[in-house]
Amino acid sequence: MENAFLTLLVIRHVKEHLPNTKIYLWTGYTYETLIHHPPHPRVEDILDLIDVLIDGPYIEALRDITLEMRGSSNQRIIDLSKKL
Repeated sequence: MENAFLTLLVIRHVKEHLPNTKIYLWTGYTYETLIHHPPHPRVEDILDLIDVLIDGPYIEALRDITLEMRGSSNQRIIDLSKKL
């Protein structure tokens, strides 16, 4: 969440200039942490603008190179473009 301001600026710029571009965001936080502990205004805006969130920390003991877009099996791919 330390770089939420710059992340939001980049996402807004991409959406403004390339509105059909899908935006994927990787984070070491879980989705639940991002929305509940406590909600951060910029993080809420980021989640509203991105299409896919890959959440959770990379855990070496759970490393799996066969996973799509993830490094460890605890990480999830969350399609936020389907939210209301």
